[in-house]
Amino acid sequence: MSLQEVSFKDQYITGEDNLIEEFYIPCLSSSLFYDRAAGFFSSSIYSRIKIGLEPFIRKGGKMRLITSVRLSKEDIDLIRSGYEERQWLQEHLLTMFEEFYQRRNDFDVANLCWLIKCGRLDIRITLPDLGRVEGSEGTGIFHDKVGIFTDEKGDHVVFFGSNNESVGGWGGNFESFEVYCSWDSAVSSRAESRRRYFERLWEGELVGFNTFEFPKAFREKLIQISPEYFQYESSNTMADNLLGFEARPCQEEALQAFLRQDGVCLFQMATGTGKTKAALYSMYTVKNKWDLLLIMVPSLDLLQQWKSDVKLFFPDDYVLLCGSSNSTWKSQFLDLIQARIPCRTIVICTYNAASSNFMMSNLKYILTERFALIADEAHNMGTVSVQNFMDKIRPRLRIGLSATPDRNFDEEGTERIYDYFEHKSFEFSIKDAIREGYLVEYEYFITPVFLTNGEWEDYVRLSNDIARLRFLTASNEQENGDRSRLEQMLSQRAQILKTTDSKSEYFPKIISSIRPEQRTLIYGDSIVHLQNFATILDQLSKEYFIYVGHVDSVKVRPRMIEDFKRGIRKFLLAVKCLDEGVDIPVCDTAIFISSSTSLREFVQRRGRVLRKSIGKTRGYLYDFIVIPPYDQRDSRELELAKQVISKEYSRIVTMANDAINGTIAITNLDDFLMTQGLDPYSL
Repeated sequence: MSLQEVSFKDQYITGEDNLIEEFYIPCLSSSLFYDRAAGFFSSSIYSRIKIGLEPFIRKGGKMRLITSVRLSKEDIDLIRSGYEERQWLQEHLLTMFEEFYQRRNDFDVANLCWLIKCGRLDIRITLPDLGRVEGSEGTGIFHDKVGIFTDEKGDHVVFFGSNNESVGGWGGNFESFEVYCSWDSAVSSRAESRRRYFERLWEGELVGFNTFEFPKAFREKLIQISPEYFQYESSNTMADNLLGFEARPCQEEALQAFLRQDGVCLFQMATGTGKTKAALYSMYTVKNKWDLLLIMVPSLDLLQQWKSDVKLFFPDDYVLLCGSSNSTWKSQFLDLIQARIPCRTIVICTYNAASSNFMMSNLKYILTERFALIADEAHNMGTVSVQNFMDKIRPRLRIGLSATPDRNFDEEGTERIYDYFEHKSFEFSIKDAIREGYLVEYEYFITPVFLTNGEWEDYVRLSNDIARLRFLTASNEQENGDRSRLEQMLSQRAQILKTTDSKSEYFPKIISSIRPEQRTLIYGDSIVHLQNFATILDQLSKEYFIYVGHVDSVKVRPRMIEDFKRGIRKFLLAVKCLDEGVDIPVCDTAIFISSSTSLREFVQRRGRVLRKSIGKTRGYLYDFIVIPPYDQRDSRELELAKQVISKEYSRIVTMANDAINGTIAITNLDDFLMTQGLDPYSL
């Protein structure tokens, strides 16, 4: 919610309006910054605005507060006699520390200390410039009151009136203030004037007052009594639901499996069910058992995404990103190792970085018993380079995350993954997730397409060559060149099915069935393959993005995803970049132009479209099944055709089983296959 979505009055008056519920909380929960100047401040206000503080803190909100302290006649005389104001201020605040210490477990004091410790609250003290204020016989105090809320768009709401930053100022006393919104042209100049006024006061540029940074000695004492986390319950015990996180039943079950299995577990949880937070929740529960948490991710795109989630659970801990825009990560990591991990630390890196000689040669110095690991998209651990990591680095606490950890055509790599996690796992499928309401239900539409005669001839020829080469390879295990050629030929044959020209003939019909407001992912096999369909979208006057591996992942990709979420362009063409972990919950439609026979890949692609978002109740999946134009009189061609269709049919049945219209979709497909002389029950 932005500030422009909040309804404002021109003026608020105690008695006529509830200043906290009608103004303060809606503004704070919609803002990213809150600047406040008031002659009197009391931390007791935090207990009254905690509903607004939760979203403000979660978004990384920051406050700046300018307040004052009351000067007695004796204080004024002392300062005028030559005693430095800064020194007086520090000594004055230190005399107040005992009261803070006695109330350190109170909700308001504890949270004041936490906000200061985490850099979420910066306080400055303003005092009258007694060198300019002559003849004052009474007390001196800064008495002005202004507040500025600013949201993520840069819009701000300014209020100016009589209320201090305290419970009394916001409700107990008779107060009033006026409101100026920056987007309201009638009062925008007043809003800007008050904003500049605050900045001048903050920088100490206001004539007649001196502004001082919060005394370091007092700040350090407050940090010493600060709790580890922000409290959301007004009690003397730390809130269990850190930052408002409430575990889903499946996340709680994952945690219990992790604890029951002695801190080692493979979370086989469907895309969109919250396995990232389930892993962090588990590591938070055992946070006293580790000093270093290493999080491995498959791509640079996911570094920042993981950091945002990490900060929800570990807002005070040091987080190091290895890669991306951080060019000094190696020296920073080396400093940590040499200092023997001086504080609890979370390192987020790609699999490539983690399995590098530099990283592994330094990780070996970490005490295994105080070392924890989260492996995101854990199927990546089966590659040869990461298997070396598994051989050498074995933290005491280990969690693997993957909807489908089995590797396609790689039984050895798959078994190594299961061995690393000691064959201990927790499973929560897409069917479970849809039933429990974590993912939306979906409809599944299957379009049969035929290979051209030329494509089928190439497929048959390659199949014959592959059969001969397999025979040679099996009889002579030393011929590595033959094995490499075999892999190349298998890839060429698969490409024929993935990129058949007939798919482009049916593509416009599918596009025409998609509603204008829907956001659609289109999965292709390569940039060249996607360009063919991009041309069709051009012809249909559809706006689109092409999202592929060579796109700058730091600058271009995030902006592209954000524009797609906002609906600036409704079609996103992708290769493999969106298979792992990138969140696009607003997407509700997918077209699988290049369907993968890999269980993991098509499960991940389906999950991209089933994530819940506001107003989204259903997903729509469009798929192709490729039918060869075989000669029914040739038994060898018939058998080869059955092999082609069988692989595709197996994937389609898996997808249809969980769809709303799955039974109808399969029945229609079976009827079509029967017309082609193919018995679906024999596939």
